[in-house]
Amino acid sequence: AIEASADTQLRGGLLHVFIILNPGHGAAQAQAAFESTMRSVLENGFDADLVLAAKRMTIAERLYAADSISSLGDLTGYTYGIVGEKISDEDARLSSITGADLLNTAKRYLSRPTVVGHLSPNASPPRRTSDKSSASATDDFSKRVPNGPIVEPSWIARATRTPTTARSILMPTTFTLSNGLRVLVQPKMDRPTFVLRGNIASSPAFETPGKEGILRLASSVADYGSLNYPFAARRKATDEIGAFLTTGQDFSAQGESRDFERIVAILADGEIHPSFADPWLEIERSQMANSLQSEESISGVMIDRAYNQLLMAPRDPALRRPTASSMQGISRDELTAYTQRYWRPDLTAIAIVGDVSPERVRSALESAFGAWRAEGPRPDPHQMPLPPPTSGHDYIGTAANQVYIRLGQPALARSSRDYDTFLVLNEILGAGGAFESRLWQELRQKRGLVYNVSSSLEAGADRGDFRIELNAAPGRVIAAVDLVRRELERLQQEPVSSTELQEAKVRLVGNALLDEASSGGQAGQLLDIATNNLPTDYYRTLNERFASITAADVHRVAREYLRPNRLVEVFAGPSGPWSQEAI
Repeated sequence: AIEASADTQLRGGLLHVFIILNPGHGAAQAQAAFESTMRSVLENGFDADLVLAAKRMTIAERLYAADSISSLGDLTGYTYGIVGEKISDEDARLSSITGADLLNTAKRYLSRPTVVGHLSPNASPPRRTSDKSSASATDDFSKRVPNGPIVEPSWIARATRTPTTARSILMPTTFTLSNGLRVLVQPKMDRPTFVLRGNIASSPAFETPGKEGILRLASSVADYGSLNYPFAARRKATDEIGAFLTTGQDFSAQGESRDFERIVAILADGEIHPSFADPWLEIERSQMANSLQSEESISGVMIDRAYNQLLMAPRDPALRRPTASSMQGISRDELTAYTQRYWRPDLTAIAIVGDVSPERVRSALESAFGAWRAEGPRPDPHQMPLPPPTSGHDYIGTAANQVYIRLGQPALARSSRDYDTFLVLNEILGAGGAFESRLWQELRQKRGLVYNVSSSLEAGADRGDFRIELNAAPGRVIAAVDLVRRELERLQQEPVSSTELQEAKVRLVGNALLDEASSGGQAGQLLDIATNNLPTDYYRTLNERFASITAADVHRVAREYLRPNRLVEVFAGPSGPWSQEAI
């Protein structure tokens, strides 16, 4: 893979070029290819079509940035505050740039790299034990623990505990196409753009043994063209209108509303008729096989696998994982057969937000997706339940000087009547590592035991798990884990305070409203409604639902679901008592 990114400032900037190599290729080889390409560009100039496409996409990115309040703020601040122009003036200036202008700039700034670095991975993967068993992090937070009361201005206290009167604007129009495809539309007429998000429901059980990774490969290669829009034609079509489009199990599009029908037609062809053509298939298959080999030595991947192995039932299809061998053995015919069977309209949901009416959306989608037909009985995408909570332990030795700990247990699904209450419980305990949370206050702020700590509820339509993650110096691991258990037990033993309860509700509602600050955020919430079978007024009624939750409700949910003494434990880092057994 190769990518370039520019970091420009008022009086200077950097251009970074990253090249990631497949096994069997050396850094010197990649550097030689890069330098040869740059010499050719500097001698012959940039391709005219590429220059035109780059200008269109750059201006389009600025247009779509205004669909987000935060991105609009960044764009406005940069354009007015730094460049000193109006947004429309800078767009005009970008449009006037020529290939000669780009060539002159490249000759001035890119004739020779300032720094070239060759970064090589370790020769061997991490072992199950660590060479740095006596390592310890040098930063001792315990010496900076506050020794007096935390003073909070009264106006901040009032603001953080007062329920907001704002509420979600989401009230989508929903309908189902004749072939079973579900659609949610939220008109947003303030800008001439739209955002589309889509998902095809799936299950690990859809992958037959020996063909693990077929969904991952299909989704990746689908982005390289389809029956009526091969790779070059698709790129040309989207470049011409400044549209962004991805296809696969999860798919998306963003463009100007005047081009809605054209973009939807390209997208539909990619979902219904992916071509899986070479050389893209062979390139992606080879790169994924190499990536899978690399994943065997990535600590984050190893942690996830160990955690799932402890959490799930032994026969859970989600535990099957692709290998380099299974990936290399997947053929084009098998990809086609898989998508024809499992990429089907009655498993698909589409959410659209923007300057398009529900009537226009229905007409365009019926035209583009209406001929998509499902073959055979509808597969069941539901996942099997997680087994009851039970203790478990695993350890991954790494060369880090601190210990990463993940504690977890089965929890509840999105469909549970207690889901909202569990969210409040999680918010009070440690959601997102919030400063106000109990875990942060007790483990970091008061005692300096950890570098960071957070809790999260990972819930899907069928099942969920509750996890707590923390990082600590080796000498503080046992005390930190013990205190986590005590905080879980405290939730079960005594009701939370009215202040904690109110602040948690305010944060939860506020965060959901902030997600609506962009068209993409709204589309994500609509797709959440569709994929989890939630009521269409789910976000619109957040205020009322959270307002009705009491401290007694949180106490009941803590007693019903939390199992402090039946947690699975995964440790990664230097060795210690945790490398041999649970603590």
